[in-house]
Amino acid sequence: MELILSNLIDNALTYVSKDTSPKIEISSLQEGQYVVISIKDNGIGIPHKFHEKIFDLFQRLHSEEEYPGTGMGLAIAKRAVELLGEEIRVESEVGVGSTFL
Repeated sequence: MELILSNLIDNALTYVSKDTSPKIEISSLQEGQYVVISIKDNGIGIPHKFHEKIFDLFQRLHSEEEYPGTGMGLAIAKRAVELLGEEIRVESEVGVGSTFL
């Protein structure tokens, strides 16, 4: 869980507009026998057509000069979630932010 959360939080801190202070909300809710954890940010957002691609290893939507990173964080988080027998998804709007569930 630590690896998953640290990658999602790092991602939220990295992909925020240069003139915006990052805001991150971490919450959880019980859904039957499951606990759904969400990480919500006020970042740059992700176009809907890339919602699946961002979880692929080394897939980046921006240049290294725009936003630093390796393109591994979300892929690692996804793999770790899958190893726990669960799934991860994103809800996002460009210019508004993203929520990873």
